[in-house]
Amino acid sequence: MEARIIAAALVPFLLAAGAWATPKKIPWDPNCAPVHRAFRATFATERLSAITYEVKPDGSLKAFGEARFTDAAVFERSLGSPSNRWIVSRRGAWSPWEEFGPRYSGCKLVAGNDPASRSGSRYTADWHGFPYEADVEIWLSEGDETVAKLVRRYPNSNWQFPFPNAAIVYDLDPASAAEPPGMALPE
Repeated sequence: MEARIIAAALVPFLLAAGAWATPKKIPWDPNCAPVHRAFRATFATERLSAITYEVKPDGSLKAFGEARFTDAAVFERSLGSPSNRWIVSRRGAWSPWEEFGPRYSGCKLVAGNDPASRSGSRYTADWHGFPYEADVEIWLSEGDETVAKLVRRYPNSNWQFPFPNAAIVYDLDPASAAEPPGMALPE
């Protein structure tokens, strides 16, 4: 009898865990082709860097993390950490596909010229990076060839970062992606 009561009490938790662990399949959205193409071109560059910022409620930015991509490695560090320690890993190829579907869906081109992007191209979309999902704004670079920046807004409490709104700014200047002194690619 006691075992049945415990099992009955656990059913809601097991169902909730199962819902979280099994993502919905996301269909390919042809409206997202320019976004996927720009991300592929951004990450196809030999060297680039990215700074992740917390977007505060008043709109101000606080630097959170830095990533430097070289041809073979990714160097990452937390900018708020007292140790300021770099973590290195091998660089993989970027793909528009996650395990359960495309990274972006529901893409809409925002009309009008935006001063944040020299080309004026800005998209809104849904971002998928299991187990996370966010509403995202994406600014493309001049000529819509690469990504300049993005802002992710996580609509629930399942955040990728310790805050609900994040901005990521990309820099394709090779000098911005210099290997940190004394760091070597792991064997």
